[in-house]
Amino acid sequence: MKNSYRYILFSAWTLIMLFFLLAPSSMVSKGTGFWSNIPHFDKVVHATIFAIFSFLLINSIRIEKKRKKAITKTIIISILFAFTTELLQLASSSITSRSFETMDIIADITGAIIGVLAYNFIYINSNKNGFKCFKKIFFE
Repeated sequence: MKNSYRYILFSAWTLIMLFFLLAPSSMVSKGTGFWSNIPHFDKVVHATIFAIFSFLLINSIRIEKKRKKAITKTIIISILFAFTTELLQLASSSITSRSFETMDIIADITGAIIGVLAYNFIYINSNKNGFKCFKKIFFE
């Protein structure tokens, strides 16, 4: 029960992602002000949410698996989740005005890899002074 917060956090993040990825496009802001001027900003958003997704996922499954197996499992699940969300967007396109975009999948996979790399970096450096706070939060 000690580590259940990891599963709860990952599950909550996944539900939030599903809401924003599958909600009708009219419900999701396209960015305002400065953000609306950045070309392909939606790809940055995709990469960011999938980086968080994979970070939280590997943190949840690493408890039960060895780190290398957890990395492999996280990448596979993230790729499958990216494809699934795009297919769901395609299937619901008449209702949500969303579409299947290959570049979204590429951004999602890129973000997932960044999340795993960030997790690994923090994991490897968790005993060093600047990262001791992460050790207590994520690795104990």
